[in-house]
Amino acid sequence: MKRATLSFVIALTLLFSGAKAQWHSMDGPQGRYVRSILCTDSLYYAATGGGVLVSSDQGLNWEFRNDGLTSCDTKCLVTYNDTVFLATDENIFRSTDGGLHWTPDPYLHNHYIKHLLVHNGSLLASTYIQGVYQSTEGTQGEYTSDAFPSDVRYPYFMADNDDAMFIATYKRGVYRSFDNGASWGPCSNGLNSDVLGIYCHNGKVFATVLGQGVMASSNNGDTWTSANLNKQAKGYAHLGDTLYAACIGQGVFASFDNGITWHDFNTNLESKNLWCMDAHDGHLFVGDTQGRIYRGNSDGTGWIRTNTPSFLATVGNIGVSGGRVLAATHGSDMFYTDDGTSSSAPTCWAVSSPPTVAPRSTRQEADCPKPNGSRAWCAAIHESLQEARTGCTSPSVWANNGTCPPACHTKSTSSTSPGTAASCITSPTMACCATAAS
Repeated sequence: MKRATLSFVIALTLLFSGAKAQWHSMDGPQGRYVRSILCTDSLYYAATGGGVLVSSDQGLNWEFRNDGLTSCDTKCLVTYNDTVFLATDENIFRSTDGGLHWTPDPYLHNHYIKHLLVHNGSLLASTYIQGVYQSTEGTQGEYTSDAFPSDVRYPYFMADNDDAMFIATYKRGVYRSFDNGASWGPCSNGLNSDVLGIYCHNGKVFATVLGQGVMASSNNGDTWTSANLNKQAKGYAHLGDTLYAACIGQGVFASFDNGITWHDFNTNLESKNLWCMDAHDGHLFVGDTQGRIYRGNSDGTGWIRTNTPSFLATVGNIGVSGGRVLAATHGSDMFYTDDGTSSSAPTCWAVSSPPTVAPRSTRQEADCPKPNGSRAWCAAIHESLQEARTGCTSPSVWANNGTCPPACHTKSTSSTSPGTAASCITSPTMACCATAAS
């Protein structure tokens, strides 16, 4: 599936007159997530759904620097030896000039990179479904992926300390390595299986676990206990001995005793739906799910919204039914507009997302009627099919559709008779398809 341009205008065929098609431009859905913030001594970086933002004035003003990127669905930023490494949904990119130019990695093209970690001079990349890769020649050269268990399909986040590396996974808990990535083993005693984040600080390992909140280990993952913060911390940072956690829907919390107690740090913070954070030179930086970045003081006061330019999402696929246009974006949720087929530009795009991030494609199965006569919006969320059965109206209620095979599929071009199963063809990157009642 080809990427849309980094800044784009969606063009739709809106009005037909005789044999001529008239085209009208309309603003696309807004980009949303700020997923990673990286602070260096000279420049600050933010990975967003619209590419890479860079600030040269301590995070007060930001500008996009996307030259060389082939995808604006950016995930994670790390730095090593004056090189900034960027994870995207199709490769790793690197920059040595402050993000003015980005160079793609020659070995991991078409790999969905979730997270990056530099450990002992080696670059590690966790991918969606395709394993964990480790560079063999410092941060240059080829990669090996033999060490990490191949049956662990969702290694999402990584962290390290002086003793070990840790990988937080979805559905399989936490894995660790004591030998620089040569071997990995599970270390999830006391944890649920869905781990949403991991961070090392002052001799402890902190993990955000679905259903448990923040958990902590003081023995490198042998055992885990509650860190007394029952919230979904999506990002962590520290200034000195103080540990900070940015939580989804709850804002920022700080611990002065290494995760034993926590304090609300949200004075003047407008947005609480946070996705990432970093800290540098006495300031905290958080990014939210609406594409905004805030800067705060280390004492939790004086939060200000920085001058973050608005940006549009990269649209991977568009579906049309009647007067409704549904757009599936790369990593910025799904959106719909009710006036997209009029001759005027839509006034707004409303979010209509299934409960899994990063939709890629959508379609309405018009030729696969349901038993009750409704239609289904289908969204491809990598391997997971999410479907809304709302009779061609707003796809606001999403649920897993167990009738589709577990692998990702796309509807074939062959016609399907009412009352029979939809014909599907296997494709690892295309949309899943709904099936009709058999």
